[in-house]
Amino acid sequence: MATNEYRMKCRGRLAFNSIFEPYTRGGNDYGCKAIELDEADVAKARALARKLMTERWNGKIKSEKQLAQYFIHDGADKQQYDGFEEGEPYFSFNSKVRPTVVDSDGRTPLDKSSGKIYSGAYCVFYFDLWAQDNENGKGINASIVGVQFWKEGEPFSGGKPMDVDDFEALEDEDFDDIPF
Repeated sequence: MATNEYRMKCRGRLAFNSIFEPYTRGGNDYGCKAIELDEADVAKARALARKLMTERWNGKIKSEKQLAQYFIHDGADKQQYDGFEEGEPYFSFNSKVRPTVVDSDGRTPLDKSSGKIYSGAYCVFYFDLWAQDNENGKGINASIVGVQFWKEGEPFSGGKPMDVDDFEALEDEDFDDIPF
């Protein structure tokens, strides 16, 4: 793995999946959310964010509450959606560049047609923290740089597409009684 002092990884479930195709929010951004996070991963991310805050703002900013933007959120923000719960943190990732997406072997590239990466799948997320300081305020954000399929999960609404094996072969006569 490339050496980056502010790169880390975490395990969780994929939600709001826009890692294969960008969503539009003032540009072409890729992104996703990671939910059902391990407490140790959340603690490590908070510690790394505090280190970055201290380095970037010389100790003048000491807590995420002082920031306009922050990548760790409370599930209460989105509890109307599958998988989000009040009091349970989630990570929000964005990137201008499409992240690398691989299978559980860590080598086989995956694309959207693989059907393995969907909202609800368990994944390992690789991300870089960075300090924002611009007209939109100060913040600590996370850029998603890689996603690795870990294991199947219950798809969230609109989540997993059909597998090719779920289709049946059709004959021309199958359409004789169907009005088009």
